[in-house]
Amino acid sequence: METEIKLEISDLEPIRARLQALGAVLEGSVEEENVYLDHEDRLAARDESLRLRRDNGVHLTWKGPSSFEQGIVQRPEIEVTVSSFADALAILQRAGFVISDQIHKRRETWRWQDVEISLDTLDFGTFIELEGPPAGIRSLAAALGLDARRGIAASYRALARERRGRPGDTSQGKPSPG
Repeated sequence: METEIKLEISDLEPIRARLQALGAVLEGSVEEENVYLDHEDRLAARDESLRLRRDNGVHLTWKGPSSFEQGIVQRPEIEVTVSSFADALAILQRAGFVISDQIHKRRETWRWQDVEISLDTLDFGTFIELEGPPAGIRSLAAALGLDARRGIAASYRALARERRGRPGDTSQGKPSPG
């Protein structure tokens, strides 16, 4: 089960400074390529998603329907590591899945106690995600001067569609093989 809050942030520098002051540990940063797939919109109709992500590795993730309460999103999640982005994409496409969305993201990951912090930069905004147990998320949000109740329920896919002005398609061409 994934449990997180997502907040839009205009400037990540004050957040980085607060994280350092709290003793959070920077785990690294990575460029991500996220490709979302569906088959005749069946997953979308059930509020589910299937994502193939390439960062320092390759991951295939299924996410189930989400719930949203007091700024916190919860949804079932299953993720596996695969050896090849291109091969996994080819298998999924031969099974009838098509690319429904594509999102590029720069992600900086920190850890504080049992909470993972992601500072995300996308072409449509800058965000912080706090993932972990609800009490830890709320505690860290408060320590960072953030109001967890202002969490965003929308996924990055939904935000991309809304902000890019293409309600049915956020694809920006085909992903590069690899």
